[in-house]
Amino acid sequence: MRFVVRNGVAAVALALFLAAASAAAADPGGGAFVVHDRTVITQQEEITDPCTGETFTSTTTFRFLEQETLTPSGIVTTFELQSAALEGVAPSGARYLGRLISLYNATFSSSTADEVSTIRNPTFHIVRIGENGTPDDFYEHVVLIDHFNSDTGEYTLHVEHVSAECR
Repeated sequence: MRFVVRNGVAAVALALFLAAASAAAADPGGGAFVVHDRTVITQQEEITDPCTGETFTSTTTFRFLEQETLTPSGIVTTFELQSAALEGVAPSGARYLGRLISLYNATFSSSTADEVSTIRNPTFHIVRIGENGTPDDFYEHVVLIDHFNSDTGEYTLHVEHVSAECR
C-alpha cells in the first residue's frame, strides 16, 4: 500500500502548512500573506512491481516546494510541487529506479482549518533493471481527492484511483 504511506507524507506536509497558516492569520497586514517552504522527507517502503509481481524495498526521497496564501477573507490555498526519487533492489538482484513529479492543491478556511479539501494526481515512472541488464519500465498513476478533518483525521470523502501501465 504505497499510496497510503504517501497520504501520510502529504498529511505531514499539510500539518506544517496549517501551523504556518495559524501564524499567518495573526499577521495584521491588509493584503494576502504568502508563505514559501521547502521540505525533504526520506522513507523506506515495500513496493510490488505490477508487471512482474516482484516485491522490493525502496528508499524514497521526497522534496516539496510549497506556497501557501492566506487571503484577507480567511481562505487558505496551498500549491505544492512534489518530486521524488526512489531506489531499491529486489531479492532477485533486479534494481529499481523511480522518479515522480506531482502537483498538489489544498483549500480550506482559516476559521475552520480543520476541514481540508485536497487534490493530488501523481505518476511514478519506475525502471526495473533486470539481472541481465535489460530494462523494463512501468508507470503508476494515481488520482486522489480527499476531504478530511485535520484535527480528528476523519475523512468525509476519499476517492482513490490507482492504475499501472507496463512497458
